Amino acid sequence: MVKKEDKRCSLFARMPKRFKTAEYCLEAVKNDGLAIKYVPEKFKTVELCFEAFKKNHYALKFVPQNLKNEVQEVINKWKEEFFMKIKSERRGKCLT
Repeated sequence: MVKKEDKRCSLFARMPKRFKTAEYCLEAVKNDGLAIKYVPEKFKTVELCFEAFKKNHYALKFVPQNLKNEVQEVINKWKEEFFMKIKSERRGKCLT
């Protein structure tokens, strides 16, 4: 059985580049992070790569070399904020 996400990624992969826009590519990776494989290089931004990572961590494999450091910085900040939020929530529960 083919998952709905797999089917969408498959359709996106076969879509001619001339029909792909930055907005459409961003939506594609928000639905399936590995769709980044089929995003034209000119549309790969830090934001798009980060969204792909959030959906599927293996998407980092397809981040262009020139964006890897910036994307990693965004990921590190996101993780830090996430863990700070969890700590804060736990402290609140302990106090009540």
